[in-house]
Amino acid sequence: MAGLNWARLDANFSSNHKTLALLGTKGGDHAALVYVFSLGYCAFNGTDGFIPKAAPGTFHGTAKDATLLVEVGLWKPIDGGWDVNDWAEYQPTTEESRARSDRARKAAAKRWGTDG
Repeated sequence: MAGLNWARLDANFSSNHKTLALLGTKGGDHAALVYVFSLGYCAFNGTDGFIPKAAPGTFHGTAKDATLLVEVGLWKPIDGGWDVNDWAEYQPTTEESRARSDRARKAAAKRWGTDG
């Protein structure tokens, strides 16, 4: 199973102090967009918030974007790449997603009398 086809974005993202810090920096508008794209990357690929060093280019990110995202605290540098800060607090983990999918499949099978 791949990851999710969606990711949660805080409804208050536009006025979050980290976003405002990005937008006050040259190139920060692009980095903010890269952050949103990184949420989709992590969700779709089921990485639980991990972004490998080679990945940002696949969602229009640059080394400058990564530096800015780390500086404001949206990404945390770790061995081999970055972690999206507080991923598990706002996004379901891959294991939670799989469990939810399994429960839904079994419930549908029971409801419709199929093997599931």
